[in-house]
Amino acid sequence: MPNLTSIKPADLLLINASNLPYEPFYPYAFVMISALARQAGISVKRLELSNLSADDMDLWLQTTIAACRPRMIGFTVRQTDTYAIQDYMDDTFAPYYPVDHLKGVIAKVKNLTSAPLILGGYGFSLHAKEILAYLDVSAGVKGCADPLFTHFEDILSGRNLDKIPNLVYRKNGRYHENQQIYFNPFSQREYNEEILTEILNHYGRIISYGRNYITLFNNGTPIALGNDGHPRNMYAMLSQSPSIPIEASRGCGFNCYFCSEPRIKGNKVRYRDLDVIEDEVRFCASKNLREFWFVCSELNPGQSDFALALAERMHKINETLGSHPLTWKAYHLPHFLSRPDLTAMYDSGFVTTWNDVVSLDDRQLEKARVPYRAAHALRFFEDDFSVRKEKDLLPPIKFSLFLGDVFLTPRSLTQTLQTFHRQGLMEKCGGAAGIYGIRIFDWEKNRICPDGAVTFSPGEKSEDLIHPTFQVAPALLKTFGHMNRVVEFFDYIINTLLSNNFTRTLDWSFFLARNTTPENMAGFMEKQAIQDSDDPLETIFESAEPPVKKLLGSILANPEPQALQPLFYPSPGEKRVCQGAAGLLVICLRAIHRARIKPLLAFLDLPPLDRDLNINAPSYHLLSRLYRSWDTEAELLESACRRLDLNPAGPEILILKSIFFQHNLILKKSYKEWICRESDE
Repeated sequence: MPNLTSIKPADLLLINASNLPYEPFYPYAFVMISALARQAGISVKRLELSNLSADDMDLWLQTTIAACRPRMIGFTVRQTDTYAIQDYMDDTFAPYYPVDHLKGVIAKVKNLTSAPLILGGYGFSLHAKEILAYLDVSAGVKGCADPLFTHFEDILSGRNLDKIPNLVYRKNGRYHENQQIYFNPFSQREYNEEILTEILNHYGRIISYGRNYITLFNNGTPIALGNDGHPRNMYAMLSQSPSIPIEASRGCGFNCYFCSEPRIKGNKVRYRDLDVIEDEVRFCASKNLREFWFVCSELNPGQSDFALALAERMHKINETLGSHPLTWKAYHLPHFLSRPDLTAMYDSGFVTTWNDVVSLDDRQLEKARVPYRAAHALRFFEDDFSVRKEKDLLPPIKFSLFLGDVFLTPRSLTQTLQTFHRQGLMEKCGGAAGIYGIRIFDWEKNRICPDGAVTFSPGEKSEDLIHPTFQVAPALLKTFGHMNRVVEFFDYIINTLLSNNFTRTLDWSFFLARNTTPENMAGFMEKQAIQDSDDPLETIFESAEPPVKKLLGSILANPEPQALQPLFYPSPGEKRVCQGAAGLLVICLRAIHRARIKPLLAFLDLPPLDRDLNINAPSYHLLSRLYRSWDTEAELLESACRRLDLNPAGPEILILKSIFFQHNLILKKSYKEWICRESDE
């Protein structure tokens, strides 16, 4: 039951009901708006409803509104989707439709109070009139919320509405948008004791039972209860020390086609006073908070001066914090930061995050209107890797790519993949990630062509931008036919050609069961063949863990079908040991038939087996070689068997398939067109 004594009357009640279920952050909008209200002498209370059950939500709305008796209720809409198209293509997990969820909350609120309602937030500001109409709300603030408090009484009484900047309002059945003005960042400290107490209560004491169930105890405020059933994300709140957002600057002077930041925050960068930022950090640090996210479009928009000045302040603060220093991060471009700049930033507690690189193809980058080219991104990766290695800060940052960019072409993707491997970025990046579809915010700016756009909604399909709308290059849909196939292709790019993520799930027992039989394998592993092997097989598995070593040793001593059976079809209790033995058995097979596999590898223009009986090359290099002569694996195998007179069920083909499996080599004509395209379109 809510603690009524902690809820006092207020002029404005702020409600957030649109947090991602797997990222239930405390809304920074609560902090910013409360500071503006405090400056104007307007009292504010806040209610975070994320992850509450319907019954708990009803209780909290009833109790809070009755106790606060707010003169106005404001709702913040930070975003209108998850920004990831994959989240809407898997029926296993509930898609995120915050606007529709908010519609239900607003209906509940209207039954509880006649106080006027007002909307705001970044996501709302992108489609202000459309969202107001959809939610049947009379007013909202587009962009900066400052005018809400300088004209608070006028908005309450409905006076002079046409004179209030940034206001969107309904009059005579129509919505009107007033002039939008871009305000500077707040000139004083935003955080105070009350806000920090709420933040700490929000994140609460986390009791985690594995990854599947997390309960958040909030000391008298709503209990957030939820499941982490999301395939790509951990709960954001796996620490009692949350990352504290602090605004560093507002606005962006660039014109990247996919970004809406200049539209909402202005096309001129307005920096916050460093003394105020330092005051925010020191105050939060005094409460033992140590992780900070500096909110800005980019930390280095054309130069590094501000980033270095901020780093210097953080360094000085850390000198006073002893063995418990702070860390900080902010978005930054892969340009306008030298190696000495990065050194200074890392020395100050910087832990890096940056916007995804669109491409490593200059033609694509130019079309996307981003303020960097491939050479800048490559230099950044080299410098960042070197500095992190020098300071023992490995693993390095991920290589994150805008695969869903509408300007992606077969030639540009090929250029990116070739450059990535030519520059050795596989070894200099800590894995890979991708943006699979560009979220469309503005038809005129974002929707460069009419094809390839997909809108998701909980009810009937609609072509409105208040519901998640994404676009990929139209040529991708033409090639693959369906968005699911596009996502499957992007998964392959990220997990195989830009990283070795796929190796985490290799199942050698599954490989054997799918490609041969215990009887055939027993024939390939005859005792005489084992004895005649040029490679002493014991050395192959001498470093294996004892159960694996014992199992494989017994099989090699008696390679009969019955002995091999468990490696193909392991019982649940023996699966890990059998999978390990199955993988080593394949290496033993390569050793026994090393001489017989040489002509096949030479015919395919693949490198020979190395001393460890593997092919030591990235999957992309091997795939590129194979695609020179073949479009599909079936064509390749048929050609090899015919030319070299091989048995399709023989050991050579099985070894070749094991190499394909080990490197996740998938030959498809549709893939070849996009990853090995040499000529211009």
